[in-house]
Amino acid sequence: MTYEETKQFLSAMRVYYPQSFIHTSPEDSKMLLDTWASAMANVPLEAAKNALKEIVMTDEREFAPNIAMIMRRVAKPSETMSGEEAWLLVRKTMRNYDWIRETDMKLFNKLPDSVKKCITFDETYNMAQSNPADNDMYVKPRFIKAFNQVVENTISETITNNQIAFTEKKSITYEK
Repeated sequence: MTYEETKQFLSAMRVYYPQSFIHTSPEDSKMLLDTWASAMANVPLEAAKNALKEIVMTDEREFAPNIAMIMRRVAKPSETMSGEEAWLLVRKTMRNYDWIRETDMKLFNKLPDSVKKCITFDETYNMAQSNPADNDMYVKPRFIKAFNQVVENTISETITNNQIAFTEKKSITYEK
């Protein structure tokens, strides 16, 4: 976002969360704008607005979101599946195993990388031979916990490394 777009974004945030800005002095407002403009320099306005709308619609807190909350929403891939969806994908893959190790490994390798970070081919191969109810009872909770951690780590790394992939990076020019 440019400096002016950041100003526009913060104005929208003030509409949604007026209590968060009620006692803000002009000096604090300027510092707030400068801080947000610097932090959001590589984020398109539309992405930030969408993140704000999502927070407004889902967060029950009465506080304005901070930079990290917006960045987490912006950085989270929209196609990210839930842990439950990832588990169902693993189960579907196991159901399609034909017990020829090489072809089954090809099926496993078609799984998304985020899923393969949580479970090995050998684990799925062994699970496919056991009772599905046991897998759901014992393996599923561990898998979902690991999957959610992988997604969380990916988002954190994206934000930390400032590698949010956008089609166009805008340079920031401050108006004095």
